[in-house]
Amino acid sequence: MSIPSHIIDQIRDSCHIEEVVGDFVTLKKQGASFKACCPFHQEKTPSFVVTPSKGIFKCFGCGKGGDSITFVMEHESMSYPEALRFLGGKYSIEIPEENEKSNEQKEEQRHKESLLIVLAFAQKFYRENLINTDEGKAIGGSYFKERGFIQKTQEKFELGYAFDEWDSVLKAATEKGYSKEYLEDTGLIIKKNEDKQYDRFRGRVMFPIHNVSGRTIGFGARALKKDQQPKYLNSPETEVYQKSHILYGIFQAKNPIRKEENCYLVEGYTDVIALHQAGIENVVASSGTSLTEGQINLLKRFTDRVTLLFDGDKAGLKAAIRGIDIILEQGLDVQAVVLPEGHDPDTFVTEQGGEKTKNYLQSKVKGFVQFTYDALTFDVDNPIERAETLGEVCRKIALIPQEFKRAFLSKELAYIMDADEKNIITEVNKHLYRKYETQIKNYHSNKKYDEDKVNNNNSKMRELNRVNFFLPFESVRNDIDTQIETILSENKEVNSRVAFRLYEDEVIRLLVNYGYLTTNEGMYICDYILEEINEIPTINPNYSQIRILFENARLLNKKISKNWLISTCPQDLKGVVVDLLTKSYKNHKEDRVSVEWKKRMGIILLHESEQLDKVIPHTILNLKRVYSKGLLYENLREIKRSSQKIQEIEKLLNIYQGLKTQEIEISNELGIVIQGYSL
Repeated sequence: MSIPSHIIDQIRDSCHIEEVVGDFVTLKKQGASFKACCPFHQEKTPSFVVTPSKGIFKCFGCGKGGDSITFVMEHESMSYPEALRFLGGKYSIEIPEENEKSNEQKEEQRHKESLLIVLAFAQKFYRENLINTDEGKAIGGSYFKERGFIQKTQEKFELGYAFDEWDSVLKAATEKGYSKEYLEDTGLIIKKNEDKQYDRFRGRVMFPIHNVSGRTIGFGARALKKDQQPKYLNSPETEVYQKSHILYGIFQAKNPIRKEENCYLVEGYTDVIALHQAGIENVVASSGTSLTEGQINLLKRFTDRVTLLFDGDKAGLKAAIRGIDIILEQGLDVQAVVLPEGHDPDTFVTEQGGEKTKNYLQSKVKGFVQFTYDALTFDVDNPIERAETLGEVCRKIALIPQEFKRAFLSKELAYIMDADEKNIITEVNKHLYRKYETQIKNYHSNKKYDEDKVNNNNSKMRELNRVNFFLPFESVRNDIDTQIETILSENKEVNSRVAFRLYEDEVIRLLVNYGYLTTNEGMYICDYILEEINEIPTINPNYSQIRILFENARLLNKKISKNWLISTCPQDLKGVVVDLLTKSYKNHKEDRVSVEWKKRMGIILLHESEQLDKVIPHTILNLKRVYSKGLLYENLREIKRSSQKIQEIEKLLNIYQGLKTQEIEISNELGIVIQGYSL
């Protein structure tokens, strides 16, 4: 539902970041800021900084950052509207949401809330059956006792029992005044015809499924009779229960996952419960279904690392390994542990106990590449099988969005398989090329550029996105190729690409931190930077969005400030902006020297803000220089790929000379000596 923009602005203006964070974390004042141990990861030395003047928080240990709304969302696992309502309540700001809803929206919200109320009743009903009835104790209680689940564990997961009757929950609910319509919509009862309804769950132990905030949204139920089918029966999809967006145990595991910075992913309910009881609480289950993007996005709210637990069945491993593509695509680190043959997590931890299981998981964990290689390779001496394994692992590496991870994993794969790293690079590039061509096309199609600008930037964007690829080194063909190969093989091109990223980072950081100030000539720094880098495409989509925000503000003559940027930028961009606003805490020592100490010791340290007239032009010139160098290297590769026709080579060499001249001119402004390339 929509919250009026003026109410959101009122909430933002009323929030004091130190008050909001201080409700959850003990803050200690340090100069103009506050510090504390981060609430999102385990640390002994405080690296969590709250800056009231900017209205933001930032942890330099785990990287989390944002404003008051972001903090509440992250710490309390709330959605954006929920966090706004929470802060609205804290500062006594009325949110007239009911006036903004249509009758249909009001009815939908009432219906969902009614379903949750009915499900809460059912959970308590099943729980009472288990602990307070003879049938529940004798049948359900015996099953849980046999599994080794103590009373405290049963309470933690709110386990229950459904009577072996056709209408026990139907009768109990209707007697309490709950509508049959809601019972049917929650999946608790099945309607055969107008006069015939009966319970979905009968004679089964019950595993309530909770959402992130702890409310019951569905049930998993296990049969207790040998001839009862199916063995496991789940609630159907409902308005409040979408299987593709929930993981069993996430409510109980969310804080341990944050603390351990890792999540164990298992298959079944009892695996989760058994590990929890043994002290391994950072665990959730996919409940026997294939992982979905919604489930992985849910995990990403709490960790960047997933450790898969598999039993020792090799055939099953080969099938399961194909299901981790979606985890890799979402940028999470993937590890795996294979349990001894004949064991699943439940049986293993029951047999070994908590401490031995922890030690086993820590000692046997394998990285993604090693695990995938082991799972897919049955015969290491079979060259065809090794080639197939190599191709599959390369395909998976190409799914990973982070370039440095792909580089590291490619090198690891070459070592494990005793293969030529160049061949692996080439294979990964085949997949990367198709992937990035599609991404670039989609990226531009979603932007509201005019047609000429899109056409002008497409080729440049495609060129610069090649920085995400590894260089496919080709064999030397002739004398001119030999000279070019010498240049390329020295990693100068790779270094140029890295430099481009670093200078782009710096230019955008300067734009975000100082764009609202003016130069000595009265020109906004925002205008100066944007005009200077207008011809240079952005390879980072986040930075492209930031540039668009500033460009739009200029067109609309809006007042630019840090608070404006934080409040205007989309929620998914907020962390990037906070990183840019807080980068100086890490990069500039003068930020950590107090004013009084400078006076007392006679220290003279110029902050970058005191020399922007030098810092900004210098940084922009360097960005232009490395961009020009990138175009130059691309020209060299074109020469290398060209045929031996003299006209083609002469044309490319003329372009080369022009680019070289441009690079030298920029370098002269910077006072950098450039060595020429002899061709």
